[in-house]
Amino acid sequence: CFSLSPQWIDMRDYIYFFLLIFYSFWAQGQKTSDLEIRIHSHNDYEQDIPLYGALVHGASSIEVDIVRHGERLVVSHDDKHLDNKPDLRWSYLEPLALYIRRFRKLKKDSSVIWLMIDLKEYNSEILDQLDFTLNCYPDIFYRHDRKEEWRPVKAIISGDYDRKDLYKKSRYPYFFLDGRRENLSKGFDAFYMPLISANFKDLANYKGGGRLNRESSRKIYPLVQKCRQENKYLRFWNTDDNERLWRILLSSKLRILGTDDPKMLNEFIKNPSHRKLVR
Repeated sequence: CFSLSPQWIDMRDYIYFFLLIFYSFWAQGQKTSDLEIRIHSHNDYEQDIPLYGALVHGASSIEVDIVRHGERLVVSHDDKHLDNKPDLRWSYLEPLALYIRRFRKLKKDSSVIWLMIDLKEYNSEILDQLDFTLNCYPDIFYRHDRKEEWRPVKAIISGDYDRKDLYKKSRYPYFFLDGRRENLSKGFDAFYMPLISANFKDLANYKGGGRLNRESSRKIYPLVQKCRQENKYLRFWNTDDNERLWRILLSSKLRILGTDDPKMLNEFIKNPSHRKLVR
């Protein structure tokens, strides 16, 4: 699909390529969490060591924002200074493929990695380009039209778009959906839409105490239960990296926690006094 010829890669991408090889040795022997909880690395590209830093600290859900810039899919939250920002292919897809082929050995197990790709624009051009790019890794990424063929990664499409519209576009077999609350009870299969994402601050007025107030609990706990009934994960964004809040969310039977500090969250979950909250 790709070559290292000048038409595909410039000097900046060569640097990313050699860095990923270096970090692949650093990540040797590490694995994603084997607990019934997913660590979600929020805006992972802002980490000191993107991708591998999250994987080393147990994350099994990695979030990356992209925009289209000419023939490149650029890792970025906005459309500023795109010439100086990394390419999705060389900063995430190649490193992820190298990590899996080298250390995971493509063996079927229960720890499928989610690569959450947040589209900062939604149009046929970026969808076509992303589909073409993912198609270059058929041994890595799941296809929703081949459910029986296990793969180690799901590419979950997030962002501001009509889920029904993308659901109907069967020509994009590598795209899975990050749902919203309004998508519950609408017949979206949990394999195709494995999670529901919601703004925590829209539901809870949390002041950092030991528990949620009654009003917040009345909103959150039924939502958690509804997602569990549909066999979907519920992910909150706009949460603080706060151990008290993590304890509350785990106690509510949430199965995925987002963080800007995967190391801190992983150490919290591995603490024997907190592990009982995960089961």
